[in-house]
Amino acid sequence: MLSMEFLQTGKLLLRLELSRNGCLLKVVLPQPPPAELSECDLKDALTRLQALPLASAATEAEALFRQALDAIPLGQTRTYGELARALGTAPRAIASCCSANPLLLRHPCHRVVSKHGLGGFQAGAIWKALLLEAEQRLAHAHAHAHAHAHAHAHA
Repeated sequence: MLSMEFLQTGKLLLRLELSRNGCLLKVVLPQPPPAELSECDLKDALTRLQALPLASAATEAEALFRQALDAIPLGQTRTYGELARALGTAPRAIASCCSANPLLLRHPCHRVVSKHGLGGFQAGAIWKALLLEAEQRLAHAHAHAHAHAHAHAHA
């Protein structure tokens, strides 16, 4: 039997589906998307999702796909083609895997984009743009804070 829980960070409310033993099976983003997404709410959600146990990948290919998504740094993107070359498959296969990814945010398929634009996202293009924009602001703030701390440490 599945259980459903909600994870709230500020104005962001995510629906989580969990297995009987508490493993995260699915993350559902609210519809319609919010007008804006704060870096603080996103960071909190990402941190809390990372702490949840996951069910094992069903196949080795799924495990490799998850690892490839997880390797894309916060604030950056990869094209379907780049990920396909890294995994030895076709861009359409990557797009299909992204559209079937039940673990939105936990395995960040929104960071995979088309070479000519955003590409698709199962929660919608508005969500994809909001997530990428908030992640870029968060990564920029983190890099700025790190550089500031590094400069003070060596002063």
